[in-house]
Amino acid sequence: MAKTGYVSSSFDYLHFGDFFSAEENELRLKIRDFLQREVVPTIGDFIEKAMFPEPYLAKFREAGIIGHFINKPYGFGSSMKV
Repeated sequence: MAKTGYVSSSFDYLHFGDFFSAEENELRLKIRDFLQREVVPTIGDFIEKAMFPEPYLAKFREAGIIGHFINKPYGFGSSMKV
């Protein structure tokens, strides 16, 4: 199987990244980076208070990582297959 140019993860023991297109891997890495930067440092507060992390929704929208898998007119209508 040919590599698609993604950054391999030490947690990807089964090499699932090899099954994704370059576009899908780019989105996957964008989401991973966003979560590490924006969510991981503060998610504990929401968990401890048993609250839905609503402030993240606007951040997801601004980062362009929400709605990709929802067809138009509800989402962005990405060409990626789910």
